[in-house]
Amino acid sequence: MTGELRDRLRSAWYALFAHHPDLLPIQRAGIPPMLDGRECLLCAQTAGGKTEALVAAAFESLATSRAEGPRVIYVCPTRALVNDAHRRLEPPARRLHFRLARHTADRNAADLEADVLLTTPEGLDSWLARRPAALQHVRWLLLDELHLLAGTSRGDQLAALTWRLRRLVGSAGARLQVAGASATVAHPEAVAARYLVDPLVVSVPAGPRQLDVEARPARSVAEAIEALAGLSGKTLVFVNARNDAEKLAHALRGRPPLGDAVYVHHGSLLREERERVEAAFLSRRHAMCVATTTLELGIDIGDVDRVALFGPPPDVSSFLQRVGRAGRRTGRAGALLLARKPSEALRFAFLVDRAAQGDLCADLWPYHPATAVQQAASLLHQNPRRTLTVEALLERLPPWQAAYWTPARLAAVLHARTDWFHMDGRGVFLPAEGLSEAFERGRMHSQLSNENVLAVYDAMTGQALGTVGTAEVGQRLTLAGRSGEVVGRSGRDLKVRVSGEAGPTRFHSRPGAVLSRAAAGAYLRFLGLPDGTAAWLPGYWFHGLGAAMARVLSTALTFDGAGCEGADGLIFTSEYPPPPTVHLDSIEKAMERHEVRLARLTGQGPDFGRMPAPERRAALHLALPPVEVRDAWRALKWIEPPPSVADRLFTAVGERDYDA
Repeated sequence: MTGELRDRLRSAWYALFAHHPDLLPIQRAGIPPMLDGRECLLCAQTAGGKTEALVAAAFESLATSRAEGPRVIYVCPTRALVNDAHRRLEPPARRLHFRLARHTADRNAADLEADVLLTTPEGLDSWLARRPAALQHVRWLLLDELHLLAGTSRGDQLAALTWRLRRLVGSAGARLQVAGASATVAHPEAVAARYLVDPLVVSVPAGPRQLDVEARPARSVAEAIEALAGLSGKTLVFVNARNDAEKLAHALRGRPPLGDAVYVHHGSLLREERERVEAAFLSRRHAMCVATTTLELGIDIGDVDRVALFGPPPDVSSFLQRVGRAGRRTGRAGALLLARKPSEALRFAFLVDRAAQGDLCADLWPYHPATAVQQAASLLHQNPRRTLTVEALLERLPPWQAAYWTPARLAAVLHARTDWFHMDGRGVFLPAEGLSEAFERGRMHSQLSNENVLAVYDAMTGQALGTVGTAEVGQRLTLAGRSGEVVGRSGRDLKVRVSGEAGPTRFHSRPGAVLSRAAAGAYLRFLGLPDGTAAWLPGYWFHGLGAAMARVLSTALTFDGAGCEGADGLIFTSEYPPPPTVHLDSIEKAMERHEVRLARLTGQGPDFGRMPAPERRAALHLALPPVEVRDAWRALKWIEPPPSVADRLFTAVGERDYDA
């Protein structure tokens, strides 16, 4: 197999694989069908060689053809992953005399002579809307880390962009070949069908990589500091809140054995500060970095000896990404799990169990219709005449998205966006003033909500440190591992005098994690309930239906007089036994009442709230069909569990703590 591939990769072999003793399984399995023209989704464990497998056939084709402008587009979910992909691909590209360019919110790629363009979904949207002619010679579209996008509004946007790029390349008489990769993707066939034509899923089982897990209680930040203070080597510490990251880094810096080699990394730091931290941590053999989700994925920070998790991450995929950052070169990952209470210790145990089984416990939402509004705006600007018809929009949506709409319904949705569109007498949509402004400012391409934040500067040096949600003059805060007092404010800029004790920082709040239905049900089984059963215990109904469905059912059951007082994705709080059924009209009323919250729980995207009411209702019914919600409740078999299971259930909801 290796010899055959070497013969087929006459140009790209040396650049990509000459320094490796042998091909990895995903490379042996995935490269041949891509060379044969198949569109593949490559699924393999973290550090399994997917990047080289994904680009091999594309790089070989680049080496044997020449054209002006990008011929390969490589899409990553985040700017950080774009930067990491650039670091990894630049050496082989240089050996092949290819030019790489990055286009993100941090870097605007003006180099139209680049052979390979690395970007995000938003960056690809910008190129299609602003410079479509520059993409006519693209022959490969490579989509990395698809599990982070599939089933989200950004994933639906990327699927539409993929279809638009196919049409653009096809109009030049050529074919676009699309391939994707993911370390941890659930529903791989369904995911592949959203982006690829006649897809082939290439999946290889996880290798013999050993995970050494040590669980330890850490009831507070102070106890976490004591657990981490004596660690040597290179440690990456994950936390779930930016404030915890700042507190831990500030408290640990200066202590032996690491001294000042303690860093902090999160999304409220400016790009320059994050990249400084990445470079410093990469260069040190003995160091510690405290991070949120920003270092979960791919960024090159060198060989990490161990990871520590202060609190469980939100899902199995995130857990795998975090613990997978350690031991990549040795094949043995060490993870220190710090639980603040028994419920977190149970959650950690559940994540370890599911990770060992390869079960990601992920839901896959069907479609977020409001993404069609953003795509209409992008397509309108792709047209040099700045016009758009509904028929043209439907032709440029993927068939699985276009099938959701009728022309009349889609026209009504666009007509309702008077800030973005107005229609002439021929039924053609033109840009309104608000859309023209959004286009000029680059705000039209994103499915992410804009953050309203304050920029923080060091009053002494003028150095930008990052952003916070709110702060007043005289307040103490900690940012980028440095603490100080706010000494001035001008508009949305804060000046901080760095010195003294740490203070609590109010970062811009972001939506919390959503417990999926798959994860909630798996968690109840892990706690000891038989499959398909639910538990009734004094004060609680343990249903395990997930956050979105629970929000609907808790209100619908209350409408029906069931006395349900509170809910989350795992339990309802009630003093009464659970009723056997819930009425369909109560479910529909509950969905109408919680429209805004359900839009967040199902990830409908920023344009959802501006759609007409009937379309908002239809979108939520697509995500949570009322009949399916009713039948899910009916299907539950309620039991009173034995004491041992009941104790675990109560611990899971926080009724048992370390002092009990």
